Amino acid sequence: MMRSSQTSLCALALLAGCTLTTDSGDRVITERLDLDFTLFAMFPHRGAQLDVALVHPVDPSLGIPPSNELPNPARQYQLRARARILVPAEPSESLFPPISVLLPGVVTNEPLQVLFYVDTELNNKVEPLTPELKPFEHTWVKPVPETGELTFTHQFDFQAFYDSEIVGSTDIVLEVPTGVSAAATACLNQQVTTIAKKTIDVRIVFNFRESPRVVGYFKMYTTNTLPTLPIKLVGIADNQSVYLISPAIDGVPTRSSPSSPVTDTGLSIPFEQWFPIDHDVLLGCLAM
Repeated sequence: MMRSSQTSLCALALLAGCTLTTDSGDRVITERLDLDFTLFAMFPHRGAQLDVALVHPVDPSLGIPPSNELPNPARQYQLRARARILVPAEPSESLFPPISVLLPGVVTNEPLQVLFYVDTELNNKVEPLTPELKPFEHTWVKPVPETGELTFTHQFDFQAFYDSEIVGSTDIVLEVPTGVSAAATACLNQQVTTIAKKTIDVRIVFNFRESPRVVGYFKMYTTNTLPTLPIKLVGIADNQSVYLISPAIDGVPTRSSPSSPVTDTGLSIPFEQWFPIDHDVLLGCLAM
């Protein structure tokens, strides 16, 4: 009975983390911790797309890879969660904000790392090393502390990793309007700054009926424009699963709705489900 009541409270407290107190009030139970990852000084990549993968290294004894390591068959990472962030397009370095990636319920007592890179080619792939064995894209690997809290300040000390080393499943895709007029695109981008002061984000929640955790995350700032290509969260979708899609404006959830079941080819989430816009306003923009 206690277990089921704790689970219900976890579901209600999902977006703020899950910290529970027993009936006696004498101790706190946390079944899973949040990944709370803050990146500073990312101004050199303003307007770019940042990909963050939370992984479990199968063999932690291999340590952190150097920047010139070629693909290593012995190095495998099991994917636990994935985020795609539109880096703020703020033109002033002095006003450039820190980037916060908060994934409730994904940190356990297993060894974890974050693999993250700036997707300069916008192809959802880590590019191979240059002929000089230097990273083509900025790629980093950092261990996750037991608390789930870590920070990173932009640096040119890179670590190499590859898509072939990450073991995942199928993809979740956030669709964007295609084949629309320039006026419709301008209207939708205007809505970004109309409805939000700072950010719009989307949490994709796995196992939301029992032990919820955020395995997918997308975030954009009001200084960004909507992407013209679909947002792809590579490898996080489990076949036959149903996810809770929870968009938010300035960190405040607006609505939540279940996805369709994942198929063998992944999961496509319609724009109107993940973007927190009034339905009539959306239709008005698309009609332009």
